[in-house]
Amino acid sequence: MSFPDLSCPHRQVGRQVLFYPSIDSTNEECRRLAQAGAQCGTVVIAGSQTSGRGRQGRAFQSLADKGLYLSVLLRPQAASMELLSRLTPWAAVAVCRALEGLTGLSFSIKWVNDVLLEGKKLCGILTELSFHGDGALDCAVLGIGINLTQTREDFGPTLSATATSLGQHMAVPPTPAEMAGALLTELDRLWRDFPHAQEIYLEEYRRRSAVIGRAVRFPREGQTIQGTALGINGDFSLQISLPDGGETALSAGEISVCL
Repeated sequence: MSFPDLSCPHRQVGRQVLFYPSIDSTNEECRRLAQAGAQCGTVVIAGSQTSGRGRQGRAFQSLADKGLYLSVLLRPQAASMELLSRLTPWAAVAVCRALEGLTGLSFSIKWVNDVLLEGKKLCGILTELSFHGDGALDCAVLGIGINLTQTREDFGPTLSATATSLGQHMAVPPTPAEMAGALLTELDRLWRDFPHAQEIYLEEYRRRSAVIGRAVRFPREGQTIQGTALGINGDFSLQISLPDGGETALSAGEISVCL
């Protein structure tokens, strides 16, 4: 697959865009580039990944030329760990904006990092941090994978129950290059907004939530707990009511939405 040069010197994100027909992981390449001194805003895009991954070390299916597999190298200045934890939900908002601008479809967000189309996962987001030997932050890498043209057969019987692609909802889905161009515009906007536009992204994240008011399950101390998602707090944690009448706030981890 040929890929146009999307580099733009006027952007903070996307000043340099590197494309690889195949690579182990776009996140890993961003880490390697960071160690070699690459500048903030460098973007890596791959036609396929041989070792793509999602949260908690899970494999992320990265079929050749059927999705957009993109990572951004960021070098936050004096940002706290609490603020850095918000990059993932901010990115989910940016992805929704880019998708809706290209397709006219509506998208929602499953806390904390999945973008959904008609209730199925279309996009996953993985933010990883790298540190120097003295414990100081070196960089943040924001990885995004968007399903574009996968068929149900591509996903297989297990994944097809929970995953989808734009091609399953559109006669002519965007190409990887078109999707990348729209996404880089929104990610550049995000980085210019971060972190001072917190309330704007928080309100939009809440509005797009696919879990508020739903029964959810989550692991805790070796058990599976069920409760009801009440809302998204100011730090993007998920407030949940419990069967015993109490409440808890999840700031990390994963939930399952009960059908």
